[in-house]
Amino acid sequence: MEHIPEPDKMVAEVNRVLVTGGHAIFTTPFMWGIHEAPYDYYYRFTNYGLRYLFEKNGFEIQELRAGTGFWAMAGLRLNYYLVRFAPGFV
Repeated sequence: MEHIPEPDKMVAEVNRVLVTGGHAIFTTPFMWGIHEAPYDYYYRFTNYGLRYLFEKNGFEIQELRAGTGFWAMAGLRLNYYLVRFAPGFV
């Protein structure tokens, strides 16, 4: 969803075309460096923002959960820091 310039419209359209009683599964990163530039429009979505966005557009949320926790985020940040010291590696 971070690559969609207007995620609100995208969520509304998915709800419109979803068959009655159907299910949709969405994933979006909470933290990731800019990638696929210049089409990386949003840095992160929080659980609160996602809940608001989907409920506003008519979805009934069955489950909303984080796929990682503190240590995965800390490891990712450390990786972002360390990669600067190995420019030929990337």
